[in-house]
Amino acid sequence: MWLNESTTTLKPKRELSPVERIITEITENLKRDFTIFFAGTQTDVGSAETYFSKRIAEATVELLQAYYEEQDQKLREDIISRKEAGLSVERRGDKREVLTLLGRLE
Repeated sequence: MWLNESTTTLKPKRELSPVERIITEITENLKRDFTIFFAGTQTDVGSAETYFSKRIAEATVELLQAYYEEQDQKLREDIISRKEAGLSVERRGDKREVLTLLGRLE
């Protein structure tokens, strides 16, 4: 295969959003955990299922928290669109929690 300009040009890396950073971190951690778990000598289906369902639920909660924080920040910063939609920020700084099937979102 001959190299041409399109195959040798590197695109500059853009900065990752908080959600993208967490996705990268979570996938790297899960990959490490899978590797460590299955390298062990006692890996049965039951313990694997219990361990990884817990880890994946925790990772999903962490990702959802980051997503909602990012969306909340965007909403606070976009005053014009917020006003056009008739929305206002009334209780900034109040701590809120949502209980989901996977865990508590804070």
